[in-house]
Amino acid sequence: MFYRKTISILALLSLLIHGLAWVADAKIQPRVKLSVGQKFKLKLTYDGKMTQTVQGKKQVITDTATIVYSYDLQSVDETGDMTLKVTYDSIRLTEDGPLGKIAFDSATTAEVPQLVRGMAALVGQSYVMRMTPGGRVRSVTGADEMVAKAIEKHNILSEPWKSSMSKLLSDRFGNLPISESMQGLFGIYPDKPVAVGERWSRKLELPQNIAECFFKIMDRKDGILTIKSFITVKSNPEAPPIQIGLVNATSDATGKQEGTLKLDEVTGLILHAEQTNSSTGNLTIVSGGPKIVIPSTVTGTTTLEKL
Repeated sequence: MFYRKTISILALLSLLIHGLAWVADAKIQPRVKLSVGQKFKLKLTYDGKMTQTVQGKKQVITDTATIVYSYDLQSVDETGDMTLKVTYDSIRLTEDGPLGKIAFDSATTAEVPQLVRGMAALVGQSYVMRMTPGGRVRSVTGADEMVAKAIEKHNILSEPWKSSMSKLLSDRFGNLPISESMQGLFGIYPDKPVAVGERWSRKLELPQNIAECFFKIMDRKDGILTIKSFITVKSNPEAPPIQIGLVNATSDATGKQEGTLKLDEVTGLILHAEQTNSSTGNLTIVSGGPKIVIPSTVTGTTTLEKL
């Protein structure tokens, strides 16, 4: 009798031990899981420093940008794809460089500097994004119209600055660039279930950059996943020139980004993330006269917080 009881207890303990091990090693496939009508806000903050050498002279530019986005899930189709309305709730910018200091905060009534009036006009405007539960952005619509309204609302600059500012806004906040930035923000989810300690990767080929992204779940506790990220970035050699002020330029920079993010298992949303980044390379002016090569170094920190 004692023998049988001992065997039974040992069997139960073995079952419990193996069961606990299974829970610890259980795989999960994080996904965005929201209900129609659900709303949330994300605050994105970037603090950066750029050091350039222009014709033998060192220039330092520091800038900070904080943008609060409001997301409203409008519908979910039969495939699970979500349609979200995204609104710019607030924007705060500061920049200090060779051209002086520029500051803007949409929460105040202070006069808006001319060079940021187009961007300031984005506050309160919205676009629509269609995204899969796995974080892949299918489409963005309404951003081009949003930019057009911003340009029209603050149509105060004279040429050639007017055309330059219009192109700058379109290149940063039109349908395609917004789609790319949102893909970078939500492109963190694995294509298959993974366990704690497992790593997965994603490659993003964007018009200006090519990014190799690696992620690893470090911890799973109380419904929150702690994920480490490591990203290498290099300029896309086939990228068209970018417009900076009144000139066009190309870049051959390479860099890396490292960080940690907290992910909610229930909704799949990022609760908090912090990432450091650094890059070096040359910025080459390719218009307005002879080519000018400008060595550049950029360092910065990006944080994302669910409000």
